[in-house]
Amino acid sequence: MILALAACVAPPDVATWAPASGFTAWSAESGDPIAVPDALGSLDWLGEPSAWRWSNAASRADAGALGVGNGIVFALVGLDGPNTLSNAIGPGYDADADAGFYSDTALALARDGVELVATDTRVQRPRGTAVARASIAYGDLTLGTTDVAPPGVASIVRHVTVGNTGTADAAGLTLVGADSVEVRGGRTLRASCDARAVPALAPGAEWSTTCRYAFSRDGSFVEDTDAVEALAASRDVTGALLARAATLDLPDEKVADLYEGMVITAHVQTSASGLVSPMNRYTRGWLRDTEGPARLYLRAGLFEEVDAMLDGTLRVQVSEGAISNSFPLEADIPLDDIALPDDPDAFWASVPFMAGREPVEAPSFPILVQAQLDAFSGGAPDAQRLAWLRACLLRQEVGEAGLFPFSGDETFRYPLAAALGEGLPEEVGWSANSAFLYDAAAARLGEPGIGADPFWADGYWAPVARYADLAPTDAPFEDVALQPIWWGDTSARAEENLATSLAVLLREDGTLRSTLAGTAEDTPMTTGMVPGYLLQNVARVHRDEEALAFAALDLGATPSGHFEELHGPDGRPLDVTHTTDGLGADVPARYRPWEGGDVVAALLDYLYGLEPDAAGAALTLAPHLPPGWPTSAAEGLRMGNTYFDLRLSGYAEGQVLSLARDPGATWRTRIVLHGDHPFARLWIAGEPVAVSGAVVSTEVAWAGGELVIVGEYAP
Repeated sequence: MILALAACVAPPDVATWAPASGFTAWSAESGDPIAVPDALGSLDWLGEPSAWRWSNAASRADAGALGVGNGIVFALVGLDGPNTLSNAIGPGYDADADAGFYSDTALALARDGVELVATDTRVQRPRGTAVARASIAYGDLTLGTTDVAPPGVASIVRHVTVGNTGTADAAGLTLVGADSVEVRGGRTLRASCDARAVPALAPGAEWSTTCRYAFSRDGSFVEDTDAVEALAASRDVTGALLARAATLDLPDEKVADLYEGMVITAHVQTSASGLVSPMNRYTRGWLRDTEGPARLYLRAGLFEEVDAMLDGTLRVQVSEGAISNSFPLEADIPLDDIALPDDPDAFWASVPFMAGREPVEAPSFPILVQAQLDAFSGGAPDAQRLAWLRACLLRQEVGEAGLFPFSGDETFRYPLAAALGEGLPEEVGWSANSAFLYDAAAARLGEPGIGADPFWADGYWAPVARYADLAPTDAPFEDVALQPIWWGDTSARAEENLATSLAVLLREDGTLRSTLAGTAEDTPMTTGMVPGYLLQNVARVHRDEEALAFAALDLGATPSGHFEELHGPDGRPLDVTHTTDGLGADVPARYRPWEGGDVVAALLDYLYGLEPDAAGAALTLAPHLPPGWPTSAAEGLRMGNTYFDLRLSGYAEGQVLSLARDPGATWRTRIVLHGDHPFARLWIAGEPVAVSGAVVSTEVAWAGGELVIVGEYAP
């Protein structure tokens, strides 16, 4: 609560304040930077890796994954071996139903025909790039690879360097696994290297060559792509994307690198149609999976990418003549050439709807993504898109009890089944998740919801109301319990539901986990979204668990900075199967744009609390300083077409928030500060107001320029 001061009090001289100290950085990176070979010496940025890197992974569960992709061709690097290319596909990102991905392929070093035994491995991504680098040491010999998918080219280019770090000459060396041709359906991958025989290497000497993984549908392959030019061109494209996105200035580089890495993760999994696709196990476009990268992109200021996702989904579904749970990434003709229906309302009312699934749940997601886009950008859907979105809502089918079933494709179904002990949830009862999604989407379109009262049980919303008697199941479940606040419900009941759910599910390490039915043992898996859901929930309603949930992100991330389809009890990603021939399925899926996008979007919500209403010229900012952080800053945050900067500084005596943008329209700006101690007063542009509490809010009319708010703790 804010109280006007009776007399003017001069603002304190913050130059005399003691900066906050004692923060604990997230766990240290693994492995020294991979050296830049002489042949790539002009690209010194290759030697500046992200803090998310790993070495000597004992298994897939210990490894991360880096994607190289340009919308035409794609592959993962590092998940199945330091330089193994897996899940390779192209030209085009859609896996054919009967053809799958290409087989895993890797390079190794042999001497006199015998493959050498690795003694050290490292995998890294240079900052600001979509490049993957790997290094394998064989005692005094090293095999280094640098992989890139150059823009506009149906090829992955691999620069290879063999080095001798010993004191004796090395001879009789060859590259193993360099050349192959593989056909998958109507596509072909040809792998070749300029050379495989390594000349004798004196101590300290290097030898380099280039390998190319060229993809084709018609038998013509890209030839002789220069590695230096390919790397520079790819960095230019990635750099242009990052230049349009908000830039973070943080004391912990690993937190900043998590954000940058996830933007790049979504970028390399974006097909030529503008659709972001999960490129491990699945491919295709998915109604629900757009949500993660969309949330991330909006908070990064990349509104155009989100609009392109929605437009691509609409146009492909026009081409398919159906609203489907999943759909091709490409149509038979360029998306811009697809004729949109003359009567969109009649068209979407008549096409097949969610064939093969219960007609619920997933169709709510495009509506919610559009609503977030509108809030950030100030725009609104045109008549074509609005007709599609209304069909996505109104064609969902309410069950006989006036409730929605599960769609049968929810990621959390198996963890929930373990917690229930009664079979898969769609066999047990009605879905609170489907109801939450529908009601949130209906509110955005001005339609009535169905309500979730049948799921309310003694202070929380149960995930399931049983078919037989509508009785709610016996405990909250993490993915479902966190949905109301995730979609903006901060009512008293939503906060009570969160408090009860945390009391049941929160572990000492900041993770959430249900127990197996009838036991005290934790369920064997959770979804990768849960850490993000938790952080956003507790930050949104200003609970004390914020710092614990923030720290837990580091515990749950893979070494490459990803949050996967399913994680095990130890927080590591689950790995059940991997087929090296590319024809089977990796289970569970890795390198996920949906889960990772949700988590990193939640991280940005925690750090900056950006809630825009661009059309209404209103902005809420609720920034947090993690414990001990002296500063947290972002340049290029965006509302509408206006960019602004934010810097929050922490001191032993209080906090200082500085905002800056060009002079312009007046924004109603609500600011919430979270202190390490209770505040006694704020100075807003030099004017004092009295406050009370560790969480305080104020509202100002901000017409641009610099706005400084000083918060002083009570003595």
